[in-house]
This record gives sequence, C-alpha cells and structure tokens, in this order.
Amino acid sequence: MRKLSQFLTDDQIAKVRAPLQEAHWLPNVSYTSQDFFKFEAESLFSKTWMSIGFDFEAEHPGDAHPITVLGDLPLVMVRDEAGALRVFHNVCPHDSSKAVFQDAKGLSKIVGQYHGWVWNLDGTLRDATLFDGTEGPHTLPDRDANLKEVRSSVWNNTVFVNLSGDAAPFADYIAPVEELYGDMDLSDIKPGLTKKGDEVFVERAIIESNWKSVYENFAINVYHEGFVHPGYKAAPNVPRVTSDGRKTYEEIDDRGYQGLRFTSTEADLAYGLPRSPMLPMKDGSSPDKHTIMSLYPNTNISVAPNYMLVTVLTPHAPDRTAYDSMMLLPSEVAHRSKYAKQREYLLTVDWAIARDEDGAVLKTVQAGRHSPAFDQHFIVPFWGAMCRSFCNRVLDDLERSEQCR
Repeated sequence: MRKLSQFLTDDQIAKVRAPLQEAHWLPNVSYTSQDFFKFEAESLFSKTWMSIGFDFEAEHPGDAHPITVLGDLPLVMVRDEAGALRVFHNVCPHDSSKAVFQDAKGLSKIVGQYHGWVWNLDGTLRDATLFDGTEGPHTLPDRDANLKEVRSSVWNNTVFVNLSGDAAPFADYIAPVEELYGDMDLSDIKPGLTKKGDEVFVERAIIESNWKSVYENFAINVYHEGFVHPGYKAAPNVPRVTSDGRKTYEEIDDRGYQGLRFTSTEADLAYGLPRSPMLPMKDGSSPDKHTIMSLYPNTNISVAPNYMLVTVLTPHAPDRTAYDSMMLLPSEVAHRSKYAKQREYLLTVDWAIARDEDGAVLKTVQAGRHSPAFDQHFIVPFWGAMCRSFCNRVLDDLERSEQCR
C-alpha cells in the first residue's frame, strides 16, 4: 500500500502547510509521478464524490455508456428498465473482461462478449451461460456473480460516483453549490443542443497537464487572466485589481467549492455575454452575479446570468486530463432553433477559445514540473489563498486516508 511518506518529506509538507505568506504548492513529484497518481486515485478520488460524465450519455432505458476513469478503471453507465441511471464496475465477475465494450442503445440485457454471461439491466446475473455445460439458465445464487454497482448520484445531468461507498451523503457534498445559487430558479434548465438541434453538445478536449494544475487554472488561479488570454487582456477590468491594488471580485472558498464571483457588469466587461434570456431569480428579478467556480476534486460548476457551465475533469495520467464541458440553459434557449447562434457561440467559441489558450500554457507548466531548477514552487500571497487551500485539501485527504487504514 502506498504511503504519503514515500513521496513527500516532512519539510515539503510543512511548506504546503505554512501560512500564506510562506506557502508553497505541492512538490513536483505530485504532478509528475505515475505512482503518486495511483496513490491519489486510491486515497483521494475513490474516497470522495467525483464526476465521471453526463447522464444523457445513457439517456433511455437500455442505453449503456462505458467509460474509463483514473487511468485504467473501467466503469459503465446503464439506464435500467425503470429509467434509473446506474453505474457499475465494467468487469465480468468470472473472466474480468468488460461487460460492455462500447456504447449501446435499447438493450434488454447485458451480454458479456468473452464467455457470454448475461446480466439484467440492474446488474443481477440472468445466466452464466453453459456454466456446467448445460443450457441453464444459471443464476449462481451461491456465487458473487452480479455486476458490482458503484454508489452514484445525478445532479443537473452530471453523474457523480463514490467508489469507496463510504463518503458523506451526496446532498452534503453538493450543499455549497446549492446554497450559493439558492436564490436562482434553476428548475427549468436543460443541456444545450447542437446548432442542428439533434443532440446535446459536449465540448471535449485533452489537456496535457496534471489534473491539479487544470483544476487550479480554471477558477482559483485568476492571476493568469491578463497574460494568457488576449481577449481578457483587452478588457478594461483585467487584471482583476483596482489602481490601488484592491481585488475587484469576491473569493469563495466553501467546503471544497472554490472560485470567483463578479458583478454581472464586471463579468460582461471581461467576457461578454450573449443577449439571450437569463436564468430567472426566484423573486422574479434578474441575476446580478457571475461565478467561475471549481468543485473539489474534479468538477467545474459556474453560473453566468444566462447559463450554467459544468466541466468534468477526468484524470487519465499524471500529464493527461480530459476536459468535457456542457452548458445548461433556459429550456427555450437550450432547444429552440431561434437561439442556435447564441448556443453555438457559447458552446464552441466562448469557453473553447479560453480553454485552448489555457491548455497550451498548462502543457508548459507540466514540462516545468520536470525541471530540477525548482522542486517546489512558492505561492504568491496576494493571489494564492485559494491555491493554498486547495493544496492543503489534497494533503488532508491523502493523510486522512492513511490514518483510516
């Protein structure tokens, strides 16, 4: 079993734990080592709630969508006969082959391709085909032969799992998100369709950098905005400080939900907002805040006056992170052809350009983590309080997992 002491020294940990004025990021090894990546997978990601994709990828009863997370862990989303979304370990109890090899629609059962075992859509074994050489069906009540279900929950079309099964209730995990947007009426938002209007649009990319760097870059590292993004640099309110050095935004760091909140006017000056119907407030007023936020450990959930952006960051390797984004919009904007141009701008231009600019820089950040020039980089206090908080949360989870063994 891997231990934190195999990777980090007491002195390195102390630099992360130091007060903000002296704080450092985690050491380079935590961004570059395959062994550390596996340590995080077993001791951090498996112990909490993590996002894995979107429920419309298995939209109708009998649909199945296999995925791989954390480098090499096969899972599969299955929509059962009753319409409930389930997540299983995508592995046959007998032969270790995947139960579902590829996306499927309208299944009435799951049939393994290696030895032909058959499961119901709820994961129970229907027939261990020819188990004893006879036709059967063989349900093997004395064997552990059902597909292993993973604890899961769906929030605004986003699928979360807790691999260990013992994390706090999902309602507790998502509470800071729900509370931050509690004044908004989000009851009628839907995933935005493609310009043709025939399927949900998901903007997908691979960032060649460690998941922690990608997480930090999205929201909590606002320092980079005026240097990486030409479009933002041209805005009159970027960098995000006044002439006398005061921040022009509110920092939010609440139970793992971290990021930035601007007034709508401030956000519009920097990012621009499409002129489409806004997300309603429960009191009938117009929204006046814009947030750019990250939910620990691997989800971005941000809300502008007229959309919610959800991005699933899937770690695949120390230097490889999948970046899958979808937007939730007022239902009329999400589906009607009248708003196809606005959807196209939001889904393929606005965020995608910024993401690609960030991705190019993050690739160089990953390369720099291999340099012996600096083993551990220091945090800039004025901008880095949330970065320090994030690094300490990572350490907290790794240490807690060790103590619970």
